[in-house]
Amino acid sequence: MRLFAAVVVFILSASGTDAFSTQLRVSPHHATPIKARAPQLMSINRQVDEFLLQQQEQRAAAAASRDFGPRRLIGYLWPSDNRVGEKRAKLRVLGALVLLFLAKLFVVRVPFIFKRCIDSLSAPASSGGTILAVGVWMLIYGFSRAVYTLLQEGRYLLFTPVGQNALRRFMSDAFEHVQSLDAAWLGAQSTGELSRVFARGVRGMNALLRLFVFNIVPTALETLLVCQLLGRRYGIPFLITSLLSVTGFVAWSLFVVEKRIAVVAALNDNDNKLFTQFFNSLLNNEAVRSFTNERHEVGRYDELLGGAESLAVRDVKTISLLNAGQALLFSAGLGTVMALCARRVLAGQLTVGDVVAIHGILLQLQQPLNSLAFTYQEIRTSLTDMRQLNQLLRRSPKVYSPPNAQPLHVSEGVLKFENVSFGYENSTTKLLQDVSFEVPARKKTAIVGSSGSGKSTVLKLILRSYDPDQGRVTIDGQDVKSVDLTSLRNQLGLVPQDTILFDESVMYNLRYGDLDASDEKVIEKASAVGLDSTLARMPDGLRSRVGERGLTLSGGERQRVAIARALLKDPPLMLYDEPTSSLDGITEEAVEKVLHQSERNRTSVVVAHKLKLVQDADLILVMENGTLVEQGTHASLLCQVNSTYSRMWAQQRYGDTDFFDERGPPLWCEYIDPLEAEERLEVQTDLASLGDSLASESSGSGWLW
Repeated sequence: MRLFAAVVVFILSASGTDAFSTQLRVSPHHATPIKARAPQLMSINRQVDEFLLQQQEQRAAAAASRDFGPRRLIGYLWPSDNRVGEKRAKLRVLGALVLLFLAKLFVVRVPFIFKRCIDSLSAPASSGGTILAVGVWMLIYGFSRAVYTLLQEGRYLLFTPVGQNALRRFMSDAFEHVQSLDAAWLGAQSTGELSRVFARGVRGMNALLRLFVFNIVPTALETLLVCQLLGRRYGIPFLITSLLSVTGFVAWSLFVVEKRIAVVAALNDNDNKLFTQFFNSLLNNEAVRSFTNERHEVGRYDELLGGAESLAVRDVKTISLLNAGQALLFSAGLGTVMALCARRVLAGQLTVGDVVAIHGILLQLQQPLNSLAFTYQEIRTSLTDMRQLNQLLRRSPKVYSPPNAQPLHVSEGVLKFENVSFGYENSTTKLLQDVSFEVPARKKTAIVGSSGSGKSTVLKLILRSYDPDQGRVTIDGQDVKSVDLTSLRNQLGLVPQDTILFDESVMYNLRYGDLDASDEKVIEKASAVGLDSTLARMPDGLRSRVGERGLTLSGGERQRVAIARALLKDPPLMLYDEPTSSLDGITEEAVEKVLHQSERNRTSVVVAHKLKLVQDADLILVMENGTLVEQGTHASLLCQVNSTYSRMWAQQRYGDTDFFDERGPPLWCEYIDPLEAEERLEVQTDLASLGDSLASESSGSGWLW
């Protein structure tokens, strides 16, 4: 592949399409030495790498995108992925089709069995043999109805396991695909509406599988058999009349159903809005009550109900129109066929039994034809239900593992940002602009700055919730975009700023960091972050449910759960996004000790507003408007004149950003070389006793302690 790419690049360069192509055209008489051509060769090699990377990304995008078209949907019924039970599934489908054909072949013969009975009754009843024949034909007729039912049930029993397995795999694939979609898109969607779209789409898939196998194919087969029998037994007039009747019936049904589809689509959209309104109102019930906006919420919901009411009335009118038209068309066809029968009977060409048989076979056909209209309607409704889900399933994730990606191997834990720029899609503002830094291995690095400066965005890029627009992020020299996505996230632990829990037990939420962890280990981590008192108050302890989004717990308790499960995961790289922002002072101090212990011997990146939480960091990165403006240790940054960090510290410590401008930097800065950041720990240790003895001067001369 690399040789092919080199040839392609060379041809392009030789054709003059690249800027450096003229430099490569050298005469045999003026050959440039290899050393002199090194820049050109390096340029070609770089373009080869870019070409290969582009091809790799295109293949990965194709692999990440799922084709959920008709072929794939049919594939769920007729599997071809060499999975276990594939042959059995195919045999079941074939068996169901055979029983379907036999059932319909049999059912169109049943009225002619009844014809024999009627003809036998019409014969002279003088002999015992005639009476016996009538009795036998009546028994056969009754038994034939039972045989048809048995064939139908056999078809259901054969196909149902295949259909349910197909539905299960479709739902599983759909849910997996939704899980793989990028965080930016998912975050912009309404959770209530998205869940409704998914639920209706799955219901539509179930209806399609059921209706296609149990309604469409059987009805079409029965209609063809009926028309064939009428034409073969009774002649062309019966065939033409029945075909015209069926054609008119089906055409009218399709015409009206097409009109109804628009109403159903509007009902679905209104249903989405109803569910979203209901979901959001209950989710934010605390805000609703605190602002006494109950009437406002009920009014909005009632307005949507009014729309649903009018659409439902339109829907009923459409169904009534459909039923009336179907009845008129079928009755006209049935009356015409009966008139033909009467004429033939009077001419002595048909018996009364023939009339009964023709009448019976047409009435027998009416039921599947009536259901055909509703079947088509259900199919269109199901397709409408699946339309939004199909759009969702055809959406390609923007963050994915490239083909044949290797797992991430963390040896040291050195994290680098190299000229990284990033902005959300359809946004002209860059959240990060040409950011470069290196996080030392097994050290604590802090990222500080004002709100919106890009601190949390850095963590999201490390976690590959998003990919940078420019530049790259590496861990131990491995570009995070080139390694397996699952292996990358397995090596990372995250304590988010806003913790959302599953509506499960406390134990489940804690164990989410390591699903294989023992109860003892989970309890140990819970105790380490001070959840003991919380669990003691709960009636079921660790088995207590936390409610939707964990709202039965306080913000601080949810944050401690997040810290505990991150510690339970015990990854080599830990990311903290305001890990103690929701904790009270006493709990914060205890949790900080746990965090300090957890940061030992692992690479840690801490995003913080409270600078006292990160003053012991080995490296502090100061962000402002998406750029890295300063970096160093707490002591070195504090000693920089008019630095952003010193002004932030002065604001938080003394309530005045100009504190150091007026009084100068702390006195101990003369002992510190700001460039010698690696000596921070030793210097602060030596100065600790000095700070204690001169504590009285702290307010006047800006002491750190």
